[in-house]
Amino acid sequence: MRGSWRWNVVVATAGSALVAWMNATANPWLTTMERTLFAWIVFYVLAFVLRWMWDFANALRPKSEPTIGQTLDVQTPQETEEDDPQGEFFMPLFEEVRVPKDKNKSH
Repeated sequence: MRGSWRWNVVVATAGSALVAWMNATANPWLTTMERTLFAWIVFYVLAFVLRWMWDFANALRPKSEPTIGQTLDVQTPQETEEDDPQGEFFMPLFEEVRVPKDKNKSH
């Protein structure tokens, strides 16, 4: 099953906190705590069932090749004179332009 029991605890705690907040002003303290405890149990089981259903639905999907798009070959081959004897394939984008510095100018 994907995830862990911590997801169940988080969902249960959030749900029971919501129930406690909604019941705090309308009910006595003991009734609020009782309903909060029952809500925590219900939300815990509900999160467990939803996680189980999610994994079951994912198991029914057809499996694709796990390595497609997962690796990248970043090694480039070495160029030799045999590959490009006249240097036809490499052409610089811009020609190098050298501007002489003027010694008389002050900055």
